[in-house]
Amino acid sequence: MNLSSWADVPDSSIYRTLHHLASQGLVRAVGSERVSRYPERTVYDLTDEGRLELHIVHQELLLDASTRPDAVDLAVHFADRLEEAELRSALEDRMDALRSQLRALERRRREAARWLSVRELAGLGHAELRIEADLHWLEEMLAAAGALVRDPEPGP
Repeated sequence: MNLSSWADVPDSSIYRTLHHLASQGLVRAVGSERVSRYPERTVYDLTDEGRLELHIVHQELLLDASTRPDAVDLAVHFADRLEEAELRSALEDRMDALRSQLRALERRRREAARWLSVRELAGLGHAELRIEADLHWLEEMLAAAGALVRDPEPGP
């Protein structure tokens, strides 16, 4: 599994994190295995305390409706420092990149649908909807590009 595609956890951090979780009594080593010519690896399992902690975190994630800042919002805030053509070009480039990501996600979902669970399909569908929402917002910003570059800072 490529954990970094699901969370902001670099693959190189996994064993360090597992050792930390083990020191807290949340996981325990239950054996080791070797697959093909890869090095032997330790297999971990959740402890009862780890299962409880996972349940608590799972509930928190399901209930967390907060949004996180997006760097593009900051860039748009400072659009008055750009020429309109430069802003339009940047917005169009971002839209092209997002459309490419969207096509790749749609293709991956279509090609792998028969092997994916309902939960995995839901995750891909959510990612697609977020990209579509970003594209919609960028279309609005593109339509407002002239006003964005001319918008003066508010007074005191």
